[in-house]
Amino acid sequence: MAVHNKKDWGKPVDHPDNYGAYVTNSKGEVTYRNMGYSPGAMGGSTMAGKTEINSDAGSKSVSDVKGAITNFFQNFRQNTLFAQVPPGAETYIPRRRGNIGEFTTTSSMERRVKLSLPGGLKRFYQSPDENSGLLNPLVASSGIVFPYTPQIIISNSANYASRSPIQTNYPYQIYQNSQVSNINLLVQFSAQNEEEARYVLACILFLRLITKSFRNNDVNSGSPPPVCRLTGHGKNLLPNVPVVVQDFSLTLPNNVDYITIATGGTGASNRGTFLQQLDRAQMLQVDRVPTMSDISVTMVPTYSRSQLADYNVKDIVSGGRLTNPDGFM
Repeated sequence: MAVHNKKDWGKPVDHPDNYGAYVTNSKGEVTYRNMGYSPGAMGGSTMAGKTEINSDAGSKSVSDVKGAITNFFQNFRQNTLFAQVPPGAETYIPRRRGNIGEFTTTSSMERRVKLSLPGGLKRFYQSPDENSGLLNPLVASSGIVFPYTPQIIISNSANYASRSPIQTNYPYQIYQNSQVSNINLLVQFSAQNEEEARYVLACILFLRLITKSFRNNDVNSGSPPPVCRLTGHGKNLLPNVPVVVQDFSLTLPNNVDYITIATGGTGASNRGTFLQQLDRAQMLQVDRVPTMSDISVTMVPTYSRSQLADYNVKDIVSGGRLTNPDGFM
């Protein structure tokens, strides 16, 4: 047995000040490793006594080591990242007695930023005739629920006209009108597996569709693009705002991996068979989705004549006109 990388020989191997020290047996195999954090070196808490390999069990097999590595990466995000990052855009579920799995999340609990269609429009993911294909991943979320908190830029402006009488030093400002200018949304999408890649593809297709009018033999022929609803961060910041999508931009980077997914009938029972068919250059309907992509959406708040005719500042101050269906900002 030999001790390596021991920083303080006056203290035991498992002491936090000896973080990184490890012990090997006569075959040179590591039987113990100090995984504690040294307060001096790491500036954090002490986690002495954690081992990478159990000395009582002897040296582990290759399969055990592979399993430990796999478990580490599977739990890394939850145990490390999520433990350090404060709660952000996760779904809010109020505390109640009982099993949390018994409670469902309603739209009133949702705090994540979401872009969706109004409930009365039976098109796209809300239509049984259209939601069985590429748009199917949006059915469960009832629209685009952005996986990461997007950057949103909202501009409110009041327009004035200047009047400068002769020999005056300061012009008069005459109020003309006010407006909520464009809402610019910048967000990232990630796809680490086929399910997430299909969701990203559905979001891209949906954003393309809501910037197009209905034409030709469509049942809604002659209708403009639909008015969507933008919600998020509670009921007051983005209060179910009626918006039209004016611009949609997608960045497909050249420095990330792409996931290949099947979007047509391949007849493949698993991914291995699918890749074999792909290697044989068979005719498949496939798409490649980047693991990381950037999307920007420019929206314009849009209100009907009846809403504007009934507009009252006092109602907005009291919060009465912030919720559905008005959504005044």
